Amino acid sequence: MIHTNLVQALEKQIEFCNQYTRYKCGVFVRTKEQREIVMKCISNLLLDRSNTQLRNYAWKLGCYWNNGNCIEVLLINDSVRGHRFNGVIIENEIERDIVNSLIMPYLMVRIDSTGHKIEEFNNVKERIFTVDISKSNVIESKNHSIYISTGWQRNMLSRGLRNSNIFINDLNEENFKKEYMCMFDNHTAAHRVAQVGTDKIYIYNAIGIPKENIKYETEFVNRTKETYLNIKGEYKDIFENEIDVHLLIDTDVYNKYEVEFRDGLVIVFLHEIINKKPTLEDVSSKKGE
Repeated sequence: MIHTNLVQALEKQIEFCNQYTRYKCGVFVRTKEQREIVMKCISNLLLDRSNTQLRNYAWKLGCYWNNGNCIEVLLINDSVRGHRFNGVIIENEIERDIVNSLIMPYLMVRIDSTGHKIEEFNNVKERIFTVDISKSNVIESKNHSIYISTGWQRNMLSRGLRNSNIFINDLNEENFKKEYMCMFDNHTAAHRVAQVGTDKIYIYNAIGIPKENIKYETEFVNRTKETYLNIKGEYKDIFENEIDVHLLIDTDVYNKYEVEFRDGLVIVFLHEIINKKPTLEDVSSKKGE
């Protein structure tokens, strides 16, 4: 299980619902007030509602995608027994024996349309989050949705990019896609990658790791003339979280980099070398002189 805050956990589960098919998430809470807080946060975090429905009935509460995916919010009691989920968010004060008897036995791997499993149970373990739930989460979710829609634009403007709207589009289009394959075994793969103008941008998941626990440095391998940016960090409490990035940088293309930490993310900006414009003289009028 991964301990994080409610907003980050919901954002991750919404991402799974957008990414997968036949995916179901359960959010388990202790009180009706917490149930309403979760629903308000989900509503705030949904940037695209064209393919979702929010339902707030006594017998059914949650967010439902047109493709059958869902995030259901449930009060923890015997009536939740038998619900099957591919991922869960558990309120942190729910007693451990209740978690072990009413939630954990009903977690299941994702299956395809024929009922065959398409992953191992270790994948499910990475989709189990424990969180604290309070009214402050609603404000955080509102601020987070504003940050997603405008924060990047302000940041790009401050960097002097001539048209930051291109970057905003890239967040939602194919150019800003998830990178699933890691070039180096046993190292953290980029969660998202984008090319914006002359900048290459990598985003890595560092949820649950304090900023002060994350260190980075460059590594030059003389034998192969390769340069890497290494980013490492870990945090061990009840749960263990770590990041271990080994990013190859082509120094023939890039000569500067920046590393930033935002809301459980590590963001790497690679700045392309700006070549001096060559001198090219027009000698057409000098012919025949």
